[in-house]
Amino acid sequence: MFQLTVLKRVNDPATLSSNVAVLIGRDQSCHIQLRDPSVSRVHCRVIEHDGRVTLYDAGSRWGTFVNGKRVSECDLRPGDRIQVGETTLQLTMDSDANHTTLARRSELLRPSGMTQREIANAESPSVMYAGWQNAFSRRDDNHNQILPTAAPQISGRKLSAEKFLGTVFHRYRINQLVAESSNGLVFQAESMNDQSLLALKIFKPSCFATDVAERRFHRAMRTMRGKRHPNIVELLDAGKSNGWFFTASEFIDGLSAVELIRNIGIVGMMPPDRVLQIAIDLCESLRFAEDNGIVHRNIRPSNILIRDVDGVALLNDLVLARSSEITDSERLTNAGDIPRDVSYMSPEQLGSGYPLDHRSDIYQLGATLYALLTGRPPFEGGGIAATITQILTATPDSMRAKNLSISIPLESVIIKMLAKNPRDRYQSAKELATALDLVLRGTHQHRVRAVEANPKATGWRGTWDSNS
Repeated sequence: MFQLTVLKRVNDPATLSSNVAVLIGRDQSCHIQLRDPSVSRVHCRVIEHDGRVTLYDAGSRWGTFVNGKRVSECDLRPGDRIQVGETTLQLTMDSDANHTTLARRSELLRPSGMTQREIANAESPSVMYAGWQNAFSRRDDNHNQILPTAAPQISGRKLSAEKFLGTVFHRYRINQLVAESSNGLVFQAESMNDQSLLALKIFKPSCFATDVAERRFHRAMRTMRGKRHPNIVELLDAGKSNGWFFTASEFIDGLSAVELIRNIGIVGMMPPDRVLQIAIDLCESLRFAEDNGIVHRNIRPSNILIRDVDGVALLNDLVLARSSEITDSERLTNAGDIPRDVSYMSPEQLGSGYPLDHRSDIYQLGATLYALLTGRPPFEGGGIAATITQILTATPDSMRAKNLSISIPLESVIIKMLAKNPRDRYQSAKELATALDLVLRGTHQHRVRAVEANPKATGWRGTWDSNS
């Protein structure tokens, strides 16, 4: 486990957790608050991600130095000294290998690259969450089928599709790879119980290198258990098998918003009225989440699916979802948590100091809609540090300057969703739905006039062929 210690001062070191940004500076919002007048309010950020520890200068006035060299971005190693103003910090590693949070660094301590917990998981049978009331979750060891090929046990840190294709994982026969994300692989699979198709996601071991990550996963499963909505991909099953964490969800035959954005460069911009309908669908999923006290926290293009048969948009992958009513003692992440693609994170997820609640989901949906309309997220700097700075301080470029077909009312709604201060956004999904409905009415009136002028004009569904 990596720790940051302020030298020449008696204090407890700050422990780095995977994918959590530790803010260093004078401001009260910083995780390491320094009483040093030569230090900027937010001087720099240190993030442990994918087994690496990286430092990013936050635009400090006097600069950040590592081992005497001024840096704007730098990978750190144990023993490195960080100079901010008149204060020196040092990166160290806890000598207790059982408490390491970094997968690749743990290889320095264990030749196999595995923690004791992973070794135990690899040697134990499938473990499912107790109390998961779903037929997929029940396992009767006295009635196991003879399976053609068993899925591999976890034997290292690398997750590859070749290991799983054509095998049976837990109760699911894996047919083909559907998508690869930053945290795992998604397969089309078939239930051995009833031959129904489903989406099986197997996560990278690095996603669960800490007890905190495992607890977050358990909590998300408890939060989403039994929750159903027409605009949310239903979670059917979740657990751990042969050392691999997984989820099983209903299979949606369609495209992700990532593919829609990618196709913009091929077939041109998506019609704004289609994006508006996607926004309305997803707003309904946010209303449902809000009514059930759920904050998704991970709304981005790869977690939005558009069903082919009817064009309906669905929200997917609620693994990071949490109850909005948990107490401070139950919180497993703080402002500064960077679990996924930083371009779609809200300011409060990046240490702005504002509370993280359902309004963060509204921001993330706004960033996704911005990308669907322009082909790019609102902020996309020359690296993580630059992107974070833009999200916290910059004003997004005009959408109409990039896509003249976007109406002023639609642009106004999305820009309000992207406000830095949550109080300046829509305060609820219901309020957002009202605003979108007003835009839809205006769009409908415009389309009626267009149809009167051109009887061959049609509605948005089916008019934008992503394969053309």
